[in-house]
Amino acid sequence: MKTTTLRRSKRIKESLESQQVKKSDAKLAKTTPASNSQISESQSKYAAGNQAYLQQMTEIPLDTLHEILRHLDPMDLLNLSWANKNLNALIMERSARYIWKESFERLYASDIPPPQCPEELNLAQYARFLFHMTCMVCNKGTSNKVSWRMRLRVCLKCLDGHLFARTNDFKHEYPTISAHYVTYYLVADMQNGTQKSFDERITSLARRAEGETVFQAWEKRHLEDLKDLAGVDRQNAILAKLEDLGWKESEIIEMYGGGFPADLAGFWVRRKLTDADWRKIRPKILSQLKAKRKQVIEKKIRMHFPNRLQKFREKFDEWTKTQTMSPILLPHPHDIVVMEPFRSIVFDSYAETAEFKLDDIDRLAKEWIESRNKFIFSLLPIHLQERYRTTDFLSGEPLSRLVFFKRGNRLRLRKLLEGQYFYCKRSDLQPADHQIFQMLPDPSPWNWSKELVEFGYEFTGVFGSTDHW
Repeated sequence: MKTTTLRRSKRIKESLESQQVKKSDAKLAKTTPASNSQISESQSKYAAGNQAYLQQMTEIPLDTLHEILRHLDPMDLLNLSWANKNLNALIMERSARYIWKESFERLYASDIPPPQCPEELNLAQYARFLFHMTCMVCNKGTSNKVSWRMRLRVCLKCLDGHLFARTNDFKHEYPTISAHYVTYYLVADMQNGTQKSFDERITSLARRAEGETVFQAWEKRHLEDLKDLAGVDRQNAILAKLEDLGWKESEIIEMYGGGFPADLAGFWVRRKLTDADWRKIRPKILSQLKAKRKQVIEKKIRMHFPNRLQKFREKFDEWTKTQTMSPILLPHPHDIVVMEPFRSIVFDSYAETAEFKLDDIDRLAKEWIESRNKFIFSLLPIHLQERYRTTDFLSGEPLSRLVFFKRGNRLRLRKLLEGQYFYCKRSDLQPADHQIFQMLPDPSPWNWSKELVEFGYEFTGVFGSTDHW
């Protein structure tokens, strides 16, 4: 008859139950100095993930679970041990000591390693001291001060509590911690030190001071790494908020040529993004992104604009050859290209080239000619407008008989049209129209509207007629 063995998961469960009964191994679960021997209930807030899933981890076979834990860093092991009691017992049991050792061996092999673990601390306690930035006294406040000789991180509030004393006595005999030009000592150290000789106190302090310089170098590097991580978290938070506003990360990176600009408001600050920070930098960031998007769009449009304009000119020349009216009286290509649908195709498109239809050009050109003729006819005196309104005077040829005067020169309309003496008032144009004028070479379109046309010549009469002004 074969002997059956318990499943690994069941053995884990039984092991946990037995460990909870045993009190002799309690000190293995310590992760704070002797003054804080029990795991604080407040540490439960560091539990990662849903408790139900964490509970399921204890159902994993022990050897498999150990293999997983071997790849964690000391701080990850510490956080996981705080997730719940079962995981704490697993990670802190004697059989898991090799996991902590392997984790710290990888840490000691880094570019700037911390000092070796002091004798009075186990590896879990040492990980708590090295990596956790909360006060080791109250487990709540941020540890503003750290003392290698005390193996302690503490907040300012606790420094002013009953556990510490301000004194200048025994300055070189006990571990100290300084804040705001004040030196603090642990009351317990002073009380215990009175039972030792002066030499013993000096020897103990020297032993505790070993590795202090190495620790300070490691601490400085670690704080910089934390700031970098905080900066990354901040950037991710900003990008998430921008995506909610319609700005995708890929679009931003593409706009700036593969990265993020150095002057993007508040983006490179190495601290957590708060609601107040976001309210402050949001208008600036959105303004920067909108300006950059506009710049990129204009650049894309202008890149192939000459090609699109040339295609239109070629099609317009093709239309011109089919017309019987004098070329002087016909619109210029620029007069028609600024009208829809050509305007959007030529000035607002990213396309490298474009196709145009003769029917569209013919329709818009005839509309333009009619509008041009009405405008010129409006330059006549009222009595002449009344006389010629019922005639064919609005056709191009009769209008060409009009004579205008400026600075001693009398010119017929044909010459004025040929020389492009009609101008558009650019000062009154809309921003989008200004952009078009900047993109177009001379001659500029002029027949936009009567209110926008500048024409400095005065009407003097009709060639071959006795009618005068």
